[in-house]
Formats: sequence, structure tokens, C-alpha cells
Amino acid sequence: MIARAADVSSRGAGSSRHKDKSPETETRPDRAGRLRRARALPRQAWEGLPTHVQACAANRHRRRPLHLYVWNPNDPLKKTRIPYFCRSWRCPYCSQHESHVLFARIQEAFATTDPKDVVFLVLTLNPEQHLRGKSRLADVYREFGSRGERFLKRVRRWMIRNDMTPFGREWVSTVEAHRSGVPHINFMIRSADLAAFLRQDNESRRPACESDVNATLIRGELKPHLLACGFGWRSTAEALRLNVRPQEGVSVLAGYITKIACTADQTLGELAKRTQVPMMAPKNFRRLRSGKGFLPLRRKGELTGALIRRYRAPEGDEVAEAVSRSTSAEYMAHVRACERQEQEVIYAEERLRGQKRAFIRLGLPLPRTKWVRVFRVKPVGSASTCNRASPTSEAFA
Repeated sequence: MIARAADVSSRGAGSSRHKDKSPETETRPDRAGRLRRARALPRQAWEGLPTHVQACAANRHRRRPLHLYVWNPNDPLKKTRIPYFCRSWRCPYCSQHESHVLFARIQEAFATTDPKDVVFLVLTLNPEQHLRGKSRLADVYREFGSRGERFLKRVRRWMIRNDMTPFGREWVSTVEAHRSGVPHINFMIRSADLAAFLRQDNESRRPACESDVNATLIRGELKPHLLACGFGWRSTAEALRLNVRPQEGVSVLAGYITKIACTADQTLGELAKRTQVPMMAPKNFRRLRSGKGFLPLRRKGELTGALIRRYRAPEGDEVAEAVSRSTSAEYMAHVRACERQEQEVIYAEERLRGQKRAFIRLGLPLPRTKWVRVFRVKPVGSASTCNRASPTSEAFA
């Protein structure tokens, strides 16, 4: 079983759970199957991704493995060595887990919100920007975040002029991509006045023989603000439809958030469809944005740790080195102990590589790979030395 660092945001109160508890859909996540499929991908599937994504343990083509040594500050001598997972929405393996974490954070942020006060916007770029995206797609992505925030500022000023209470930081946005790679953005906003205005506007346009889709297109006083920010006329805005589901309260909101904020699997909705993930976005692109302090932070628990990498020295030896740095002498003592323990693992793997042919010649089974190992390691400078590493390692992975 593959262990993750204890940061899962879905470990919250019962109202912030993201799982569908119905008997028809309650299934255990097939993490091992997803990992096998990710490790079976060819090298070309990982090329072009950011460096930290290519270093993920799900990539069997990674150049040098990274490992995390985690420990509880209350029991710092017990350290657990686990493989490094990138936790990126671009990763073929980690993206599904990240979509669940995102869903849990959004659901917790809107847990106390009245469902009728939720507004959903889908903003698409105008045709000129779509044509520009064919040759300068990276520039389109770089300008995209500022376009959305500029539109929110215009909407707030418009609400003040019309004697409405403007919303503050109660909004969340996620970026998706069309099949051409050009992005569009989804907004969830908590605003009672804006929701009431849009609900009344949409209901007044439906009797005029307009379809449900056309009735949600942004028209009237909001359209000039939309076009001024570079968005197109096919953008939509609507209040939460309370007649979609018969449930009330948080259950309606959870179903609506699921529709726009989760992975496209058997139980969840559309946000992280692999065809809509903006894989063509440039490096350091922020797919998720929200009002400052609105989304709850990821829950990391009490664990701390250090990231250990390996590199080949000029003399040809493989050396373990910590990526983590700190001014705390106590923390760095534990980090040096982790470096020393990883060096012991390297020596054990080298011995096993030398014995691999002998195992095959004698017909003996190769040692099984252990992804997670626990050591009792004292910080550098202590009287006792660290435990020797078990010979079972990733040498035959």
C-alpha cells in the first residue's frame, strides 16, 4: 500500500466530506490500479511537464528518485521514508487526488452558505483571443487570471451603482481548456443580491421563447463589462437552480459543487476531465484562484519532514542530499540524520544490484519492493548510530 503525507483536506467534519455515500456509488478508490496505469505510460507522456511533476514516483522514467522522510515532532526518532508524489493537477496519477482535495476545500468554504445565494459564471474568451491562442497560447494564459479578477472588480462597482451589496472575498474560480487548448474560467460566487438579480433576469427571458442556455447568456448592463475584459458573448451567468435536485441545504450545494469541482469518474462531476485540464498552460500557472482567506488551507496534521534527493558525484558515487533547509539547528540535525539513512539505503541497493544476477541464476525470487519503510533514527551528533537499512529496496522496481 502506498502511503501519503497526512495532508488530506477531506478529513474534515461530516458536512465537508466529498464522498457520495449512496450504496450504488460507494466504492474504494483503485489507487494501485491508477498507479500501475501511470507507471505504464511511455516517456513521451511525461515530457514537457514541469520538473517537479516528472520527479513524481508514478513516473517510472524519472531520472533520480526523491523520497520524503516524515516524523512527528513529539516522536522525532521514528522516521518514515515514503516516495515523493508531486500532488499536481497536471500529473496523470496525482490529479485525481488533487481534485478530491479541491472539492473538499470548496465544499467546506460553502458549507454555511444558503444555496439560493450561489452564482455560477462561465466566462469564455472572444473570437479574437481564440485566434490569438493558435499562435500565442502562452500569452493568453498569462493574461487570463488578471482578466477574470478585472471582471469581478467591474461587477462589484456595477452592484454598488445599482444599490446592491457587493460580494467580497466569497468566490472561487477554476480554469479549464477547450479542445483547442484555449482556456475558459468557472466562477462560484456567494452573493445574495447578484443571485436574486440573475434569477429574476433569467426567468423573465425564458417566456420569450429563449432556450435555457440562451436565457443564461450575459446580457444587459453586464455585457459591456464582459466585453471590456476580453471575454466573449457566449459567457453565461446564472443563480443556483434549486429545482435540479429535491434535496435542500448543504446537500444541494454539495451536489452543485461536485458538478463543477471534481474528477469525472463514476461518482463525481466535470471539473477535472482529462480533456479539460489546461495541460498547455505555461509553468507556474495557477489553475485555482479564490478570494483571500476564503478557501480553508490544506490540512497537514502534525507531521514534518525533509525531502531527500540523490545525485551522482564527479567521482561516480551516488550521494544523498537534502533539499530542505532551515535555520533551526534541531531540525537540521534530524535532516542530516535522514541524509545518512538515505546513504545507507543507497549502499544496500548497490549490494542488491551486485547480487541480482546470482538471484536469477539460482532461480530465487527477487526481494519485493517496499515503498514505505520506518526507521529509528537519532539526529546527527547523538551517541548512537542509525539503524542499517533493510536490503529490500527499489533496486528491482
